[in-house]
Amino acid sequence: MNADYLTPIVNAAVGVVVAWIALSIRASIPVLAAILEKRTGIALTAQQIGQVQATVDTAAGLAETAMHKGQLALADVGPCSPPIVALAQDAIARVPDAAAAQGVTVDAIALKIVAKIETCPVRLSSP
Repeated sequence: MNADYLTPIVNAAVGVVVAWIALSIRASIPVLAAILEKRTGIALTAQQIGQVQATVDTAAGLAETAMHKGQLALADVGPCSPPIVALAQDAIARVPDAAAAQGVTVDAIALKIVAKIETCPVRLSSP
């Protein structure tokens, strides 16, 4: 007697078991993620990271505009200079939750702002 007639039944049963396991794992991932988030306190989203980056870009743009208008000198562009620190504090104040989730400090934001500022007096255009 040949057991070939059982093959489709066994395959179907294995498929059902595998599907049940996959659905169980998929359903438990949010629960596991919530437990991990609660234990570690880390809950960064792409939106939070983007919010902080956008405020840095905006602050750097404001500093560049002030430089072009003559309100901010190149010598005043540094991570410890009062105008840059004020921009960094304002940037953190605009997205306090996202900044807190990332553990961002005023010093770190000030460094990012300074790094983003275009300090070349003339933009070179390509031919």
